[in-house]
Amino acid sequence: GSSGSSGEDYEKVPLPNSVFVNTTESCEVERLFKATSPRGEPQDGLYCIRNSSTKSGKVLVVWDETSNKVRNYRIFEKDSKFYLEGEVLFVSVGSMVEHYHTHVLPSHQSLLLRHPYGYTSGPSSG
Repeated sequence: GSSGSSGEDYEKVPLPNSVFVNTTESCEVERLFKATSPRGEPQDGLYCIRNSSTKSGKVLVVWDETSNKVRNYRIFEKDSKFYLEGEVLFVSVGSMVEHYHTHVLPSHQSLLLRHPYGYTSGPSSG
């Protein structure tokens, strides 16, 4: 493969490392999410990316407040593009995540990505 001009400006959105959780268990992620809140109630749209238990891929895990549980979306990869259960392909996981901050997740009416797990913007108090 020849890479023509190296000045290709793709929207490569960097994700905070804390978003990538080193587990394959959905229940483990749910436990981590609940630990983020003193009352054990995660914020709606809290998300992380965990390893898949079956394949070498990744799984996007999002807290769905309306059903009070986590939702799992497999992250597919094709031709070095990333996508969920949809037709939209993204150049990176970061840009895919950013897309779903403003576009509803597949097979859901209202769920958006809002809060990267373990990542707080602004000053943290204590």
